Amino acid sequence: MELLFMLILCGVGLAMMVYGGDLVVEGSVRLAKEFGLSQFFIGVVLIGFGTSSPELVTSVLAAWSGAPGLSYGNVTGSNIANIGLILGVTAVLYGLSASTRVVRDTLVLGALMVGYVASTFLFPLTRGMGVVYLAVLAIYVWQLRQNDAGQTGSEGVVTARPWKAVLVDPTMRRPIVSALAGLALLVLGGHFLVDGATTLARALHVSESFIGISIVAIGTSLPELVASLQSAKRNAPDLIFGNIIGSNIYNIFGVLGVTGVVAPTTAPTDVLFFHNPMMLVATGGLAYVLSTYKAISKRHGQYLLGGYAVYLLASLAF
Repeated sequence: MELLFMLILCGVGLAMMVYGGDLVVEGSVRLAKEFGLSQFFIGVVLIGFGTSSPELVTSVLAAWSGAPGLSYGNVTGSNIANIGLILGVTAVLYGLSASTRVVRDTLVLGALMVGYVASTFLFPLTRGMGVVYLAVLAIYVWQLRQNDAGQTGSEGVVTARPWKAVLVDPTMRRPIVSALAGLALLVLGGHFLVDGATTLARALHVSESFIGISIVAIGTSLPELVASLQSAKRNAPDLIFGNIIGSNIYNIFGVLGVTGVVAPTTAPTDVLFFHNPMMLVATGGLAYVLSTYKAISKRHGQYLLGGYAVYLLASLAF
C-alpha cells in the first residue's frame, strides 16, 4: 500500500512539474522578447534554466534528505536525457539545423563538462566548491549577454522596451503570473517527487543513483521535452539548442552549486566511474555531430535514442 502511494506521489509530482514548466516557459519567453533578447539567449537562460528548476528542487531536497546518489544521479541523468532523449525525439520528428553560435556553445558545454567531471574526482562538493560552480555559471551568462549586446539588430534579436514600461504594461500581467505560478508548481512537484522516489529506491533495493538517472531524471526533463517540441513546431532551432545547452550547464553549475552551498555532499562511486563518463560521451558525441554536420538529422536522432536506451540498460548492470 505504501509503494502504491509513493508511485501516485511520484506521478502527481511529475504532472505538476510538467505543467509548471510549461507555464514558466510561456511567461519567460514573452518577458524575454519584451526585453530584446535573442532566441538563443532566451533558450539558454530562461527556457533552459527555467525548465531545470525541477532538477534544482529535486537535488537540493535529496541532498538535504541524505540521498546524495539521488541528487547527483538526477543531475547527470538529466544531462544525458536532454541529449539522448530530448534532442533524440525532437530530431527524429523534425530534424534540426544548428547555427554557428550553437556549434560554438556546444564546444563550450563540452569543455565545462570535462572540468566538472575532473573536479568531482579531486574535490567533494563543499560550500566553497558550490560557490566556484555558481561563479562559473555567472561568467557564462555574462558572456552570453555580451554576445547578445554585440548582435543588436541582427536576426533573432528584437528591440528592447524599457523595463519599467514592460512591468507596468497591463498585457504583461499574464506572463508574469504564469511564470510565478509555474515556478510554484515546480517547487511543490519536486518535493513530492523526491519523497516518492527516495522511498521507492529503498523499498525496491535499487540504488538511489539509478532512480536518480532514470525515473527522476527523465521526469524532471519532461519540461525540456515540452519546450523543445513547442520550439520545433515554431521552427526555432536556436530555442531548442539553447534550451538543452542552458539546461545542461545549469544542472551542473547552478543545481550542484546551490546544492553544495545548502547541503554539501560527495559524489557516489557509480556516478564518478560510470554516469559522469557517459555524460562526457553523450556531450562529446553531440559536439562532434554539430561541428561536422551543422545539424542533427532524423537519422542522428535515432542514434541518440538508441544510445540512450543502451545507457539505461547498462545502468542496471553497473
